[in-house]
Amino acid sequence: MSARIGNQVDFFVIKARSRLVITIIVIAVLFSLAILMPNQMLLAADGVNYERSIRALNEEGVLSTYPGLFFQPAGYPLLIWLFSIFGLIPSFFVILSLQICLYAYSVNFLVNRIEKTFIKPVGSTLFVFLIFNPILCISAINCGYESIATSISMLILGILVSKNRLRSIEISSLSSLLTVLIFMNTKFIALAIFVTFYVFITQPMVRKQTGAILFFALCVTLPIVSLTIRNYVSVGISSPAINSGVTLNWGAGFDASGAHNIYGAFGVACPEITGSETRIMGKNEIVSTFFNFTDANTPAAVAKYDRVLRDCVIKWYAQNPSELSRLFFYKTLYFFSPFTGPISTGTFEINNIIIERINANLQQATSNEVERRILSSIYLLFSLAILFLCLNGFRKISRLNRSEEHTSELQSRFGISYAV
Repeated sequence: MSARIGNQVDFFVIKARSRLVITIIVIAVLFSLAILMPNQMLLAADGVNYERSIRALNEEGVLSTYPGLFFQPAGYPLLIWLFSIFGLIPSFFVILSLQICLYAYSVNFLVNRIEKTFIKPVGSTLFVFLIFNPILCISAINCGYESIATSISMLILGILVSKNRLRSIEISSLSSLLTVLIFMNTKFIALAIFVTFYVFITQPMVRKQTGAILFFALCVTLPIVSLTIRNYVSVGISSPAINSGVTLNWGAGFDASGAHNIYGAFGVACPEITGSETRIMGKNEIVSTFFNFTDANTPAAVAKYDRVLRDCVIKWYAQNPSELSRLFFYKTLYFFSPFTGPISTGTFEINNIIIERINANLQQATSNEVERRILSSIYLLFSLAILFLCLNGFRKISRLNRSEEHTSELQSRFGISYAV
């Protein structure tokens, strides 16, 4: 079967040694950029908050009451804080170095694993797309959990695409990677649940191991419990973060476009907070309510506001399914949007001066609006094509795993020996 697919698809091939050379060059370029322009590279969309969080951790310790450590999950600042013994700026450089190396390793790991399956012909194409991807490269030299999350996701995908039964060390690696991923941001609990169900469905032997099930459950819950305990002891909040309602509200509402634009029109009416059925909270009111803490507006009170606002947004989506479909489509589209052009509406459009320089250079090179639209559309379509190609191969590998497992079970029960 794999030979038939390989003969049908004629992609170019990059050998493992050539991939290693290309990877080393990319790592050297990224390190050079990080060294030459540290101030511009360090701070991304949330970089200022991370910097202040680390300063607060240095002054107050792990139980710091700085709002940035409980409004967002504190996992990434705590990770940088571990290296703060070298100083604030050196600690940023250490974490960026880890991000660059992890990014390069995860790309090669994923491609190497894919080349051991019947979707081997797409390996070289995927390698070029990932290793030269401007968004992923810039993420690696930006202060933010996104690069680590992307790299860990590629490692997880590389483990799961195996056409063979997962070994114990691979199961343990999956659990450890999911732990780090959730620690970076607790919203990845959804991915952890999906991976857990996928492993249990496609790897029947795991279902028979009680220890493996308990270990998976522990790895999924440990980061959430630890961050919740930190917040409860420091500010009395029984939650790993209190930004779910605010972030949901930024992307909801009849005026929302699906783009990342917190300064535009957005939001839904929440009478439980505003006392009005029609009035929508503006940006200044949200900042005043959720970011400014006083004796009356305590973190615990803000956490309650956040839960109420989250319920309002969920209720609005349930009452407006057509808007749910519209925003889901545009958010999915913009998630893969390039960093420049008419559809550059993701967070990278506002990240830092590097993006501004790239945009300026590309606008000079392609002064025609039609050319920029074509370039950005090609990038978008190519990203989606790679995604669907990998998902299709992933589905076939899963089916092959189940078929082989069923065959081996028949052989063990009845002594049947035949080739599939």
